Amino acid sequence: MKTIIKVEGMSCQHCVKTIIKQLERAGVQNFNVQIGRVEIEISDNQNDVDKIKKLIEESGYRVMDE
Repeated sequence: MKTIIKVEGMSCQHCVKTIIKQLERAGVQNFNVQIGRVEIEISDNQNDVDKIKKLIEESGYRVMDE
């Protein structure tokens, strides 16, 4: 399942790299990070999505409600 998470506060490539590092450390695979959004391909498990949203917020960014 492909999920798109909209992220507020990302303004440059440094922000993108910060989130990429967090996702890689957490073992997340199959993702694409762009300014303002994170696209991930994961199982249909809401816990996985919630975990990734938490990682993003711990990196200093805000996850936007859909």
